[in-house]
Amino acid sequence: MELEGVAAALGTELDTGQYATGVTISDAQLADLPITSHYWHSDWNYTLLPAWPTPHHPDHH
Repeated sequence: MELEGVAAALGTELDTGQYATGVTISDAQLADLPITSHYWHSDWNYTLLPAWPTPHHPDHH
């Protein structure tokens, strides 16, 4: 499958926005991000969630 076909199948689009470079964050800010690593090559495969999931408690319905 061509790259364009893969992009269309995934529903992707090019973001042409302009973003600042050289922005740094602290180790604490990075640790607070809702990032979950993937099993395979977790150093570059991860998911950034919109927020940490709320823990489910059996006694809360």
